[in-house]
Amino acid sequence: MIKIAINGFGRIGALTAKRMLEKHPFLQLAAVNDLANEENLKQSFGQQLNAKFFAEKDPANLPWKDLGIDLVLECSGFFTEIDGAKKHLLAGAKKVIISAPSDSPEIPTYLLGVNAEKYNPAQDDMISMGSCTTNAVAPVAKILDKHFGVKAGFINTTHSYTNSQNKQYPNWRADPASQLSIIPSTTGASKTVEKCLPQLKGKLNGLSLRVPTEDVSIVEFVFLAKKKATAEQVNEVLQKAAEGTEFLQPPKELGSLQSQILKFENKKLISNDLKGSEYSSIVDGSLTQTFGKLIKVLIWYDNEAGYAARLSEMAEFVATRC
Repeated sequence: MIKIAINGFGRIGALTAKRMLEKHPFLQLAAVNDLANEENLKQSFGQQLNAKFFAEKDPANLPWKDLGIDLVLECSGFFTEIDGAKKHLLAGAKKVIISAPSDSPEIPTYLLGVNAEKYNPAQDDMISMGSCTTNAVAPVAKILDKHFGVKAGFINTTHSYTNSQNKQYPNWRADPASQLSIIPSTTGASKTVEKCLPQLKGKLNGLSLRVPTEDVSIVEFVFLAKKKATAEQVNEVLQKAAEGTEFLQPPKELGSLQSQILKFENKKLISNDLKGSEYSSIVDGSLTQTFGKLIKVLIWYDNEAGYAARLSEMAEFVATRC
């Protein structure tokens, strides 16, 4: 049994905990650290939780060594850089997975179905799993680059509003009216995809539009290919990958959990259709467009459930190598 601690019990932290309880019996949720009231957290969680609860601002003061914590899931959004994430190691944890992009060059980014095979347990004590948008677009970018070649591209996401808007963008575009407005913002997805797929370094850019929906987002990947393609050809490649006849699969150690990375749909979807989906990427084939070498693909993703599913799987992937 591998002992897991979660730092930050918001939407992602709590959803990941639920999925661990449902599908990862090998993982034991031993501790939760969150500054919110313990009883409120337990009540909102809605399930029996035997973990120890803490409300410590400084992760270095947490009793990870005494509790024998093998792995910390850093879900607070505050300790994404090396100095902050390292506090969990100083407290006695063996490994840390950050549920957000990290700008620290010392912290590598690994995504299931993209580059997780490069994970080195002997040296990777702290890793990032990027963002929900990165997990959505990177598998598709990997496939399309292999088949058509990516010369340059844009990653533009239409993203449901999040609690981070007021914290990260304290300006007029991210005031409390965010739930009533479309808010142009930045996204780190393009740079994080380049970390996972270094062959695309310097070729990608993008932005984010935050919109007043509760959950489920869609990312538009537009790129100039090295050769011409029709929409039918692009869809055929992506459908084969989704059906498992392509190279795209997460590590075999995940067993029956390894089919939730990519899905291909031709139905005319709306965001509400996909709430609760655990796929990283849901390609909407009905929206694929091409113009010579210019290719546009749209990818749906539940930015909460999908990411929490990958995070729990990545926890098992790392835990088996502790």
